[in-house]
Amino acid sequence: MEGRIGQKIASLEERIIQRVADVAVCDASGDTSLRLVGGPTCNKGRLEVLHDDIWGTVCDDYFSDNDAALFCRAMGKPYGNAEAIATFGGGYGVIHLDDVRCSGQRDWRSCSHNGWGLNNCGHEEDVGLHCH
Repeated sequence: MEGRIGQKIASLEERIIQRVADVAVCDASGDTSLRLVGGPTCNKGRLEVLHDDIWGTVCDDYFSDNDAALFCRAMGKPYGNAEAIATFGGGYGVIHLDDVRCSGQRDWRSCSHNGWGLNNCGHEEDVGLHCH
């Protein structure tokens, strides 16, 4: 019995450590409701959006380099490229946005999408960004 409990605790500790490692500690510049997670640097990672005090991911369906550039500009970087199929690992929990399309908007909040939390995606489709 103690062995199983110990294994479960060790497994839980490992998952917590992995989740903490996913969140890179970077200087916040720009929009604090956006972050890049799981990448090798602060400029690359899975895009996550804060909505109703919950961090969630963005599905890569229809997400283009133009969309990436807009989100990157919001985070203080002038350029960006989209990375599809969970290049920086799949996220956890809520997928906030799907079918994001930005056509000339200056603010990512004005981009069209399916609605908050409405998606047909799994975390294997979480979009990643390379901001530069």
